[in-house]
Amino acid sequence: MTYSNGVDGTVPELKLRVEDSENGDYVKLRGRSDEEEEGSSAESSGCSIGSVTSVWFWVKLISLVVCLVSLAFVVIKWIGPFLIEKELIPFINWVRSTFSIPVLGLLLFASVALFPSILLPSSPSMWMAGLTFGYGKGFLLILSAASIGVTLPFLIGHLFLHKMQEWLKKYPKKAAILRAAGEGTWFHQFQAVTLIRVSPFPYIIYNYCALATGVHYGPYILGSLVGMVPEIFVSIYTGIMLRTLAVASDTRHTLSVVEIVVNVLGFCVTASATIVCTIYAKKKLSAMQSEDTFNERDILLQFKDSISDDPYNSLASWVSDGDLCNSFNGVTCNPQGFVDKIVLWNTSLAGTLAPGLSNLKFVRVLTLFGNRFTGNLPLDYSKLQTLWTINVSSNALSGPIPEFIGELSSLRFLDLSKNGFTGEIPVSLFKFCDKTKFVSLSHNNLSGSIPAAIVNCNSLVGFDFSYNNLKGVLPPRICDIPVLEYILVRNNLLSGDVSEEIKKCQRLILVDFGSNLFHGLAPFEVLTFKNITYFNVSWNRFGGEIGEIVDCSESLEFLDASSNELTGRIPNGVVGCKSLKLLDFESNKLNGSIPGGIEKMETLSVIRLGNNSIDGEIPREIGSLEFLQVLNLHNLNLIGEVPEDISNCRVLLELDVSGNNLEGEVPRKLLNLTNLEILDLHRNRLNGSIPPELGNLSRIQFLDLSQNSLSGSIPSSLENLNALTHFNVSYNNLSGIIPPVPVIQAFGSSAFSNNPFLCGDPLVTPCNSRGAAAKSRNSNALSISVIIVIIAAAIILFGVCIVLALNLRARKRRKDEEILTVETTPLASSIDSSGVIIGKLVLFSKNLPSKYEDWEAGTKALLDKENIIGMGSIGSVYRASFEGGVSIAVKKLETLGRIRNQEEFEQEIGRLGGLQHPNLSSFQGYYFSSTMQLIFSEFVPNGSLYDNLHLRIFPGTSSSHGNTDLNWHRRFQIALGTAKALSFLHNDCKPAILHLNVKSTNILLDERYEAKLSDYGLEKFLPVMDSFGLTKKFHNAVGYIAPELAQQSLRASEKCDVYSYGVVLLELVTGRKPVESPSENQVLILRDYVRDLLETGSASDCFDRRLREFEENELIQVMKLGLLCTSENPLKRPSMAEVVQVLESIRNGFGS
Repeated sequence: MTYSNGVDGTVPELKLRVEDSENGDYVKLRGRSDEEEEGSSAESSGCSIGSVTSVWFWVKLISLVVCLVSLAFVVIKWIGPFLIEKELIPFINWVRSTFSIPVLGLLLFASVALFPSILLPSSPSMWMAGLTFGYGKGFLLILSAASIGVTLPFLIGHLFLHKMQEWLKKYPKKAAILRAAGEGTWFHQFQAVTLIRVSPFPYIIYNYCALATGVHYGPYILGSLVGMVPEIFVSIYTGIMLRTLAVASDTRHTLSVVEIVVNVLGFCVTASATIVCTIYAKKKLSAMQSEDTFNERDILLQFKDSISDDPYNSLASWVSDGDLCNSFNGVTCNPQGFVDKIVLWNTSLAGTLAPGLSNLKFVRVLTLFGNRFTGNLPLDYSKLQTLWTINVSSNALSGPIPEFIGELSSLRFLDLSKNGFTGEIPVSLFKFCDKTKFVSLSHNNLSGSIPAAIVNCNSLVGFDFSYNNLKGVLPPRICDIPVLEYILVRNNLLSGDVSEEIKKCQRLILVDFGSNLFHGLAPFEVLTFKNITYFNVSWNRFGGEIGEIVDCSESLEFLDASSNELTGRIPNGVVGCKSLKLLDFESNKLNGSIPGGIEKMETLSVIRLGNNSIDGEIPREIGSLEFLQVLNLHNLNLIGEVPEDISNCRVLLELDVSGNNLEGEVPRKLLNLTNLEILDLHRNRLNGSIPPELGNLSRIQFLDLSQNSLSGSIPSSLENLNALTHFNVSYNNLSGIIPPVPVIQAFGSSAFSNNPFLCGDPLVTPCNSRGAAAKSRNSNALSISVIIVIIAAAIILFGVCIVLALNLRARKRRKDEEILTVETTPLASSIDSSGVIIGKLVLFSKNLPSKYEDWEAGTKALLDKENIIGMGSIGSVYRASFEGGVSIAVKKLETLGRIRNQEEFEQEIGRLGGLQHPNLSSFQGYYFSSTMQLIFSEFVPNGSLYDNLHLRIFPGTSSSHGNTDLNWHRRFQIALGTAKALSFLHNDCKPAILHLNVKSTNILLDERYEAKLSDYGLEKFLPVMDSFGLTKKFHNAVGYIAPELAQQSLRASEKCDVYSYGVVLLELVTGRKPVESPSENQVLILRDYVRDLLETGSASDCFDRRLREFEENELIQVMKLGLLCTSENPLKRPSMAEVVQVLESIRNGFGS
């Protein structure tokens, strides 16, 4: 480096020359004066300086070693153990449970800079770096010290700069910064801190910063930056030259003692400051956390105060001195002690949703499914930006869907189904839906169209908008959603052509377009998608040919394209769907023959191809389908014979080949189908006789052989068919005497008519001595016996007329006493535009008020949402009270068009009104109008079995419903009473009545805790089985639904009720719900849980711990019976009559 003055007065020149140094790699700076003096001074001073420098170097080295050894001794002996035991280990545990993995990794990396002076003793700079984050609301930041040569602090600042800036921009009012040097705005100061922009003087720099949410918290944590800043790095980093290199001393090749001491002291001060600040911060964090936890308890108590009715004391544990995280029922906290989840499922809470919940800053899950909340979601809930899940399904919420839900940018799952929401789906619902995975708005009264904005939800896995009044088309570009797997829009008014768009959704698992107005070509290309398991396009207007199915998905289990206008043949490629369980092309315009190779579809359990123009023969290969349960080929153009191979389908429950051109005899090998319940062969050309072997089909309920050419006599073996609900052999060539078998004679003469040589009861045709229909030899003369018969018939007819007259008079009197029909009723919801109240009110019980005025007063609160006492699959149940203390239960049906007309409704309910059984909740009347249907039944005071078994948390105490302590004696009586009720419905009612909704919520308990079964006989009003069962696991998780019913593979049978009853038995023994979720990702199925424990010999672990004074063997026998009733195979389940016998034998001590 040279320095010279310019001749023309220009700026002096400073030149730098780099030479090799004998003493190492350090650079020595020289000027011209240095070069001139170098030679003369070198010889005179070389020796003396070298000796002095050598001595001084050793003194410094020894002093440094002594200082370091002393310091190390003190640290190892006293300071180290104390810090490790009292602070370091607790601090590490706290950090591990608080910070994310990336932050921990950064802290570990930063720790390398703790000992730079030891690892690099010649380094001109030593810094210590630290970084700490606190919990959400008290979001804290420590940036203490730096690292070697500003590399690490720059890295730290770079990694977290944008994240912190975004956070500060989002909450500018809650950010408080204690500025280090008092320069710039808080944003500039934050940049200064994160980028370690330190001022150049003094060498040891103390920068203190604090960052916390909420100004009231103040600077609770401090970070210090301590170290010696070398001028060369300061010059390069800041661009400021502190001094020129010309005056730099060329003798400084190593660190001086002062520099070393300052480095060591700087390290100590930095480490101490960081430790002290960390300890202080931990204490402040704990104080802040306690303060916020106390506030959250107050918020939940305010929510409790807003509840108008808590019938099961679900919130009894919510008390001011309770432990928020451990004792508050339904509340779960995060590791930091703040409310993370609120899950109040099926607790029947009434009231409006309290806006105060919006002050819960960290709640992620809000599940209020199955309650009685009214009104709408409060606008204040727009503050709940941390919410992942909102589930308010099955409540009484109403009004439009709140638009602010679209502002909840963290929302993953939204379920507003089964409420009374009206209006259109707001476009803003999909404004910030980048993280939304599933949206369910089903079973509401929504109108309008599906917003096109839904395609902006890039994370959307599926949506369920079923059972609404939506119109329009499926949003275009719906398949632009990259992860879309589930589309459910059943039972709407949607239209349009979907074939071109849907074929783009390659990830689809479930498609349910059923019961809409879609037209064009059905999107059968979906059947080739790799993951598709469920495809339902039934009850639409799809037309055209199906087209070839190439490479059908191995995952496909359900294919329903029934009730459309499809033409052409069923493609042979359908047999490539090897996992298919249900194949339904019923009621189309298909032709051709049944595809060959159907035997390859080994898992098929349901085949429905009826009501088409399919011809050819029934493939014999169908007999190789060992899991086939339903074969419905009615109203086709099939020829040939009924293959005997069908008898190999041992689990077949339904065989319907009626309305064809089949010939030959009825196969005798059908006797092998011992589980058959439906055999329909009518309207064919079958000949021969009725096989006596049909009498072995003891489970058969429907037998129709009419409109054939059968001959011979009716076999007496049919007397074994005790389960028959339909029997018809009319329009054949049968002869002989009708067997005196009550089970078939009960179906009347129409079941035997138009068989010219058939005689006997119930036909009026007499039989001669040979057992044939008698024919007169002389038509012009009447024998004495005929005259006597005519006279006797006249006398009998006269007597019958008298009896009928008396009966009609008595019936009219009884009807006047017991049945009240009011054509104008006091139900305001049925008022038409002219102000006239329309509707029909029919009462079966004379105990109910019969005057219009009484109903006018009693029904003011009839449908008041405050009087809701339950919600079920087909509607809500209210309690209505009249003067004199009379109360009834009123079920408001949500039938969604399943009631075809008023006549059908009255016929069904009228039939049920006459049923009487001590374990049935009796029907007492109904109301029908075009807008509302109500069913009245007796009010049972002690609630449902579910309420008493699962939701009463204080057994043994009294409440408004009496004693809730269900001891084993009471539970057994409930089980027996329920079984008797079901047995009565199945066996004593003609035709048999199926319940199909047996569960503990439909088993009511009277004053003596005797069972009263409700909701029976309403199977026609039940919703069609939803296809939301996305997997088999979901079907099982439904709890009470039999597997065959959940998969839509069978017609409903009494075995479905047996399965549901078996689940109730397991509930009574274990005290557990049919489905429980011990953790977020775990589902416990009661049936599987009990079976596993029994197999390991731990039966007693299943027992409800609340039970006292019981016989263990008795509980085990009932538990085994429950498992038998819930057998996967319906054929292995007992009948309800057999269940009653088993229970009575157990109680009598004969259970084995």
